Amino acid sequence: MDIHDLKIFRTVAVEQSISKAAQKLNYVQSNVTMRIKQLEKELQTPLFYRHGRGVQMTSAGKTLLAYTEKILQLLDETYKAVQYESAVMNGSLTLGSTESTAAVRLPSLLTAYCQAYPQVECTLETHSSSELVQRVIDYKLDAAFVPGPIHHPDLVDFPVWQEELVLVNNQQEADLHQLVRQKPLLVFGTGCAYRARMEKWFNEEGIIPRPFREFSSIDTILGCVQAGLGIGIMTKSMLDKYLASSPDVSLFAHALPQHYASVTIGLIYRQDVFMSKALEKFIEMLQKDHLEKTPSFNPS
Repeated sequence: MDIHDLKIFRTVAVEQSISKAAQKLNYVQSNVTMRIKQLEKELQTPLFYRHGRGVQMTSAGKTLLAYTEKILQLLDETYKAVQYESAVMNGSLTLGSTESTAAVRLPSLLTAYCQAYPQVECTLETHSSSELVQRVIDYKLDAAFVPGPIHHPDLVDFPVWQEELVLVNNQQEADLHQLVRQKPLLVFGTGCAYRARMEKWFNEEGIIPRPFREFSSIDTILGCVQAGLGIGIMTKSMLDKYLASSPDVSLFAHALPQHYASVTIGLIYRQDVFMSKALEKFIEMLQKDHLEKTPSFNPS
């Protein structure tokens, strides 16, 4: 069984289409079809059901996919372990973050890291909090910055930054409870930790808010808040950054009760995988540049 064939198989399984898998892998479709047929012949069982819309895994295919993920993860750890012994910093580092943390906290840190280790292929993905946690659990991200705390037996979670959540409005209303009852809350989709915190506040204090309106970006939310379509929730640091770059915009922050306003942003990663030198050096830089006031920091 060839590793390359397993990678092709996984791509077909994820895409649920041989043509889409071929396009993603930049292969000829007939080549992907042939490799899948060879794998099925070797294993003496069909791995996919073929239909007009694509393919669907058989039970044998699902079993193979589970083992394929483990094999490819172990292969990735092998590369990282060997690269760790190299005198030259190389390899890859795939990080995740919420949009607000990526915009406010990470630009200077990632710039310094890429300048210090130019041979490391460093990438950053932005997703909702719940998606970030799941992608770290599924070995798709080396580490991610998420609002915490995160309680999971396979994850290390340690605090990095303290943030303050605020409600954002285009007017200076003083009554917070009246404000959330009068205007819709403009939020990201389900999976956003800040949205979940607001929902908890509403439930615990018996507040019946207007229906939520979902958006996909902070800039869109802030633009709609300015236009009077509703109120937004975000970190004060994100709002301050936005106002600094848009001095003509009139937006106002309304403080939440402290129990709901204080948020800790932590870095999470799996504790059962080999820590690459690329991630180790990133954590060291994070400690030096952002955690000078917390000398007890110890990610190991």
